[in-house]
Amino acid sequence: MGKKEDVKDIIWEIWEISINAKRFLKYSFYLHKPDTKEELEYLRTSRDFQFIAQALWQNAVIELSKLFSNSKNRDKFNIFHFIKKLEKNGHFSGFEISQNKINNWYTNIEESRETINLIIKLRDKVYAHTDGYLEKKGLDTPTFEQTLKLIDIVESVIEEIHSSIFDTQAMMNSRHLEFNPSKILKILAREREIRISARKGLLKKL
Repeated sequence: MGKKEDVKDIIWEIWEISINAKRFLKYSFYLHKPDTKEELEYLRTSRDFQFIAQALWQNAVIELSKLFSNSKNRDKFNIFHFIKKLEKNGHFSGFEISQNKINNWYTNIEESRETINLIIKLRDKVYAHTDGYLEKKGLDTPTFEQTLKLIDIVESVIEEIHSSIFDTQAMMNSRHLEFNPSKILKILAREREIRISARKGLLKKL
């Protein structure tokens, strides 16, 4: 297998992980901050959706950890190792990705270092393992906005690779990758309001 095929295989795996992380984040975000008061009230009274929202967030953290962990043995498709291979003396240096572009990726990663560290700690100490109280104590949680910045970094790498090496455009906003977490929640919230209104109407008649 040639190096171009190697890059294709690696970037595809990175893309799939980032898609999963983005989906988990988008759905989790909506279940925490929906569009309407009716949806928010429905979520407040639904243990099932509270559990789902937390599970989605945990899965987002685990997927992002695969992309941003420094462990060579545990996270094969992390973005650090891939970018390093693109540098002047790296395995994929022959593709001549702009050093300015590579430096910009490193800068963006460093700017999100605090978020990355929190993600890794949450994965290692809370979601993927069961550590004691002292190990978990004081662990913060990054915001959705902070975690989405990590997705932006990965998508920037994917787009550059597709453009520079494969002379194609990575369809990051393809309709096949659209997310619509609001649809089912709006239906359920509306049905709840109908039931409440019907119950109130019945009580008035009594």
